[in-house]
Amino acid sequence: MLVKKYQKDGNKDKEIVVTIEKAVNSSLNLRSKIALIREFLSRVNADTEVDGDWSKYVDEQRENALVMIIKDEKLKDKETHVFIGNSFRDGVLKTTGMDVDAIMPAVSRFGGGGAGKRTETKKRVIDRLLAYFEKYLDLVGAMGMIHFYKQQVESALKLIDIKSKYDDIKASNDVTEIKSMINIYQIEFTTRV
Repeated sequence: MLVKKYQKDGNKDKEIVVTIEKAVNSSLNLRSKIALIREFLSRVNADTEVDGDWSKYVDEQRENALVMIIKDEKLKDKETHVFIGNSFRDGVLKTTGMDVDAIMPAVSRFGGGGAGKRTETKKRVIDRLLAYFEKYLDLVGAMGMIHFYKQQVESALKLIDIKSKYDDIKASNDVTEIKSMINIYQIEFTTRV
């Protein structure tokens, strides 16, 4: 890989950077990613673990970009993350149907230009999400899917932990109730005898 060669050379051979940029510019799929690649190259040093650090860098940039879109457009945070995660999983960003509506902020559809404003906002959100999706789709790949499913597993584990704690409390209450019942029956039994 050219980046590893650039790193091995101590980031001195600028011809390698030119070669990388030419390769990126010659690919339609990579053109939208040139700024990401340049920024990563500027961070490469002797301690950089190129493959691992590239994945971490892309994940950070992808998350930061999505958070910025969510804040700028006042989108629903959790729903937008799920929508984008599903889009990367499926390899397509669905712009029709109820998926985009589910992440949109609440806007009155009646009176006051609400419907027109919502349409404008929806179009702007779709354009931004499509640009975002195109930029990160090929870079997310398997690593993005691993990250997405890791988040899903972590959420499931948290729910299991919460349920387990609830079950422990419930079981403790059940034991206390059973002990109370045993004491009551013992008292009744001893008074009868």
